[in-house]
Amino acid sequence: MEAKPEAVALAGLAPVHYREGFALDTDARLSAEEWARLILEGAPRLARAKMLLAWTLLGVDLAPLRSPNQVLGWRIQHNTPDTIVLSTRATAGVTARLILHIAPATNLPADPASVVGAASPSPYLFAGPPAGGAVEPAGDVHVAGAARLTHVMLVRYDRGLGRHLWTRFAPAHRRFYVGLLARAGDVAR
Repeated sequence: MEAKPEAVALAGLAPVHYREGFALDTDARLSAEEWARLILEGAPRLARAKMLLAWTLLGVDLAPLRSPNQVLGWRIQHNTPDTIVLSTRATAGVTARLILHIAPATNLPADPASVVGAASPSPYLFAGPPAGGAVEPAGDVHVAGAARLTHVMLVRYDRGLGRHLWTRFAPAHRRFYVGLLARAGDVAR
């Protein structure tokens, strides 16, 4: 399961060298932008400081935090009630897009096992290189809410340094983001 192909197309990122995705079933009635702000800007102060420090060290070109066209420094590239695409580029050699898409439960498969096909409880869906590369196993997602929020991160390596840094940073990023997503899901209840 991934974000709708139309949402990924809005990201306008090619080639994609790495992708990861997470899902959260929820009864909260928030727009994609509200979810993005809750996950990133609503994170605890220490978590926000860690994100901003890491992005600064990577040379991420953050938008002014007071600008309405950004979410914690990531520029809003596309925004509708059900889909937001955030974009950034780092001088370390990585370009990234975050796609958050919210879909009604009526658009979801009835059998949670058919969504991801694994047994361990987790919002984690996939991570790794797209199309033919090794992808880590997915976690079980329970269809219990009125909607499913899907997060997809797409990464392009613009330089060898970017590939080197991201492949080492990605596992910690996934753990950190799952924590942010779980916290946002709890807050939104």
